[in-house]
Amino acid sequence: MKWHLLSIALLSVIITEAQVTSKKPLPKTVVSKLDLSPAAKIIFRDIKTTLSNEEKNYFSKGAYVRTDDKNSLTPDDKGEDMGVFNVEIYPTDLNKDGIEEIFMRTSGTYFGQWLQDLQLYIKNQHGKYVLQDAIASPRLYLRATSFGGYPDLIGGQPEGPGFNHSVAKIDTYRWNGNAYQVYKKNQVKLSTDKSVEEVISPAYGKTIAAVVTGNDKDYTIASFVFNF
Repeated sequence: MKWHLLSIALLSVIITEAQVTSKKPLPKTVVSKLDLSPAAKIIFRDIKTTLSNEEKNYFSKGAYVRTDDKNSLTPDDKGEDMGVFNVEIYPTDLNKDGIEEIFMRTSGTYFGQWLQDLQLYIKNQHGKYVLQDAIASPRLYLRATSFGGYPDLIGGQPEGPGFNHSVAKIDTYRWNGNAYQVYKKNQVKLSTDKSVEEVISPAYGKTIAAVVTGNDKDYTIASFVFNF
């Protein structure tokens, strides 16, 4: 009888322990947050955007923090000083769908006297930003005409020694449902064409000033803004 009662008591303890254990909350799933790269921290420090950290890192590829100045960038993966180097990011919403398009330009003394092309990235149906590689222009304007919700873009000719932007013929880029393509060539800029700068919210567009250190003095170089 004693053994029988002891067995019942032991079984009762086991059942109680199992019930207590079953009521314990399950461990929370740990979701790792991707950190910003050192370059992305500099590029996006003053830019208002809905980009994820992963997307910010994507737009920061090819830029590195200088070893001699942790607040400046360089295109050299070893961190060597290559002169003034800027990565400009201009988020906007061209088709008003709530998803940002990204205008981007890399610029600085590393590229010589030429104004580099302004690149446009649009997010596709898979959630990935795609470069609109048909656009090749250092300056872009928006025309009132549009297709599929995206305005036509007017692009200028290369700018550098020997080019006069004010009289240059320009091309029209039109959205074809999947990407921007050349629609018409050798167009004339109209007075109603708006520069990219005009359609980007002031809350978005803030160019990062480059700082060059030399002779124990810091010289702030004028920001690379769009002077349309």
